Amino acid sequence: MSADKGMSGNLTHWTHRLFVDNANLYLPFLEAARQQAPGEVQVLVDQFQQFDVAPKARVLDVGCGIGRHSVPLALEGYDVVGFDLSPLYLEKASQAAKAAGVTLRLVQGDTRDLAGLLEGEAPFDAIVNMFTSHGYYGYDDDLRFFQVLHGLAAPDAVLVVETLNRDFILRNFIPIGIEEAGGIEKRDRRHLNLETSSVECTWTFYERNGEDLTHRLGIELELRMYSLHEISQLLGRAGWRTVNSFTESPGGHGTSPVTPDSFRMWIVARRGDKN
Repeated sequence: MSADKGMSGNLTHWTHRLFVDNANLYLPFLEAARQQAPGEVQVLVDQFQQFDVAPKARVLDVGCGIGRHSVPLALEGYDVVGFDLSPLYLEKASQAAKAAGVTLRLVQGDTRDLAGLLEGEAPFDAIVNMFTSHGYYGYDDDLRFFQVLHGLAAPDAVLVVETLNRDFILRNFIPIGIEEAGGIEKRDRRHLNLETSSVECTWTFYERNGEDLTHRLGIELELRMYSLHEISQLLGRAGWRTVNSFTESPGGHGTSPVTPDSFRMWIVARRGDKN
């Protein structure tokens, strides 16, 4: 695993505080999400096959986390490079790859340094960005992010983005939420900022010991959301051409068109000339 790390990330930004300084607190929630990975990987493989991304193709998983998509894709025969900000999550991905008997190239760093860190790894035949692993730094940085991915992509490469659907969030907004995984409780207070199309959150983490809760971290974060048409426009500005969009059908059985009632959405794009 590469130890390279870019320097443009602010060490006080919430992404660094959570995914680097306190990565162990969010780790149980990533581990819990492993149960969704087989179905998600099948969707990825189906899209790769539909758009002629053959086994052994070079795939970049941006925001790969603990490798819950990278490792199964490697098992499918793809040549996978995983990129993530968190050293802990990449170590978990490395362990998962070793246990599965596959080889991953793992690179650690800030997505704002992506071009320099992955220059020697390009071009990629497919790029995946799963679990809303963008929107952390605002619209302008998202545009630069997808422009950089365009520059790292091979001709006719496929980009698959899986993310929250802003229309669903607006229609079903819940200001307070509680999740628990692996003995960690996360309490979430949310505010909608319609001027920036963002959810502003305060996450408070507690460690559970029986009936007792011990406070571990309070952190404020902001996540830029997109509707289907807006993220398609964003990708278009970055040089990508949207060719498919859908949501997973209930129960994981196939896919269906994105509607305002779709919690998450998938966007598939091809590399093309910039507008």
